[in-house]
Amino acid sequence: MYKKHIYLLFISLLWLIQITSAQNRSFSFQHYGPEDGLSNANVFAIKQDKHHILYLATENGVYNFDGYKFEKIKPKTPLKSNYIRNIGFNGADNLIIINRREGIYEYKKKENDASLVKNLVFHNSVDELVLDGNYGYSLNDQISVSSTELKTGTVYEDNVKKADNNNQAFAIFKTKQNQVLVGRTDGLYQFKNGVQEKINIGKTIPIYSITEDTTGTLYVGSDNAILCIKNNEIIKTIAVKTQKSNQFF
Repeated sequence: MYKKHIYLLFISLLWLIQITSAQNRSFSFQHYGPEDGLSNANVFAIKQDKHHILYLATENGVYNFDGYKFEKIKPKTPLKSNYIRNIGFNGADNLIIINRREGIYEYKKKENDASLVKNLVFHNSVDELVLDGNYGYSLNDQISVSSTELKTGTVYEDNVKKADNNNQAFAIFKTKQNQVLVGRTDGLYQFKNGVQEKINIGKTIPIYSITEDTTGTLYVGSDNAILCIKNNEIIKTIAVKTQKSNQFF
């Protein structure tokens, strides 16, 4: 089971590498386990800080990885739960820890302490969190998104799903230009002042995942395809052949 989770992790990373690298490159892989300091195999999220240190959210807390070994973060003030669904970074490059139901914490590495972010409160469990200067945006377990104004704590519920309950939210992503994008049943949306507006990309398609390369080109996952988007236009479609997961192992 442990190896299966690690293989799935590397398969996901391989997809991203294949998009941005030459097709004929060869790759090497290193498997990590308890002997390297990673005591939990269920890794929900991986994020990298400005110093290139990796942070992993797991069922047993948050770990960092410096390229050689894993080390569990142990704040002076213990978290209410070690079940960490996701992590991120704020404008001060401090780690944001999502304790799915118990709250959202800011971890300051220099002080080795974590504190609850009081104004960052959502009405549903947080699965993914994105921050900009004025708002926090949450993808939650109701397959919807909401925003919270950081200064006042005012929560704005999913205006798109309120109008159409079948229009689900699958992904949330912040670009290098600080645009907060949402992938939904009927396409791509952007948050403006806490409210979602649809982006016209020329097609009405479901968008399940979003990422970006160094040139600002978006790569979005849809049904059996990856779409490359530049300046709100689809510039390339990459067909994806799917197969059952057990064929990978």
